[in-house]
Amino acid sequence: MKIKLLIQKIHTEWTKKSRGGQSAAVRNAVPEFFPPKIPSTPIEGDIFAWHYVGCYEWKDFVPKHCTETRKISYLVNHECVDAELGYEICKIFYIHRPECVGAPIKVHSSHPEYVVTLFPEEWCQIICNGRTTRYHSGEWCYKKIVYNCFFCCLSDLSNSIQAGNPKSCKKDLANLW
Repeated sequence: MKIKLLIQKIHTEWTKKSRGGQSAAVRNAVPEFFPPKIPSTPIEGDIFAWHYVGCYEWKDFVPKHCTETRKISYLVNHECVDAELGYEICKIFYIHRPECVGAPIKVHSSHPEYVVTLFPEEWCQIICNGRTTRYHSGEWCYKKIVYNCFFCCLSDLSNSIQAGNPKSCKKDLANLW
């Protein structure tokens, strides 16, 4: 198995209860980077790996991790991140998709926005937020989503990713009244 692209999604979600005081401090302490977890599913050929980290108010913001792998082609479209993969480069694009992030709907959200071109062993970060309603209660719910995109041409991904600074950081943060 050779991982070509790993996307780590850190999804933090809360209600008005965590907008201030001690709960807000705990929410704001959720990291924007975790050491990537490498899926153990054996797949032949180049793969795309997904590392999801969920941090929810109703779970005291304790991170829950899960991973997934898929065979990849030239284009990867996953939630708010689109990627064009080449042999030695990976172009990353961002698109605000309301089904992933929620409101507010953005005027510029119909076309992907170029973020950066990554070379082997580089990574970038995309941070966005949104507001939606919880399906069972109807109350407002707020989200902060961080996508860490790692481009790697090595079989041993863990040796190539270092926390360091991302090559680029795209922020799409709305005022969530």
